[in-house]
Amino acid sequence: MVALVERDAGPPAGSLVEALKKVHDAFRREPALIRGEVAASGPRLERQRAQHVSVQRLLEQLQSVLASDDLAPEKLPAEANRLAEELGNETGFIAAAAAPLTQTLLK
Repeated sequence: MVALVERDAGPPAGSLVEALKKVHDAFRREPALIRGEVAASGPRLERQRAQHVSVQRLLEQLQSVLASDDLAPEKLPAEANRLAEELGNETGFIAAAAAPLTQTLLK
């Protein structure tokens, strides 16, 4: 996630030439800041993508276990509990990682 923050409101003080130079400098500076923020958040985003894939895999396994006729009825609760616990752990990791990012955006 990238959050843009307004730095200065209104036109820059000084001559028109100086004002144009400051505006153009700001336009060149912003993409560099965005690239830096995106690069810094890259590992975090990749980790979250991997966790979402893991959640999808666990949900598919849970659906498969619940729909399976091959699993012995006495083994169903243990397997469903195992998958549900793994799913809870993964979603907890995702929520813990998303909370600081959300706080940053809401400031």
